[in-house]
Amino acid sequence: MIQNDGTNKKYIEITTAVFTTVLPLYSCAMVGEKPITGNIYEGMGITISSDAEIVANVTYTDAIVASLGTPAASLLFTDEAGAQFASVIAVSPGVQVIISAMDANSVTGYFSGTVVSTADFTTSRTVTEGQFHLPRL
Repeated sequence: MIQNDGTNKKYIEITTAVFTTVLPLYSCAMVGEKPITGNIYEGMGITISSDAEIVANVTYTDAIVASLGTPAASLLFTDEAGAQFASVIAVSPGVQVIISAMDANSVTGYFSGTVVSTADFTTSRTVTEGQFHLPRL
């Protein structure tokens, strides 16, 4: 569940968390979506990248991981019309992702940040109070 500019959203139809390791890169891709029409899906995506193993109780932010050249955490939001918004193009995204618990079957945590339209690069949305509890593949 997330709050997007004051509107509560919940995505439970398509959910997953995938962890991969290709040394020296550790990554986690998490998604929660719901189908709208045809090939349009509204939802939220979270990516964590690290040069160390991804663990619980660490705050991952949009700070660049120097050895990887990528943000440690990023957000992608797709609205009900299919418009996409990404934190990686925001001037001050303020992304925070915290995995509070994880095991072989699931991942739970919190997230927030600002995402900007990938179409006009100016329209922004603020994601607050984001929560996830996802099955782990």
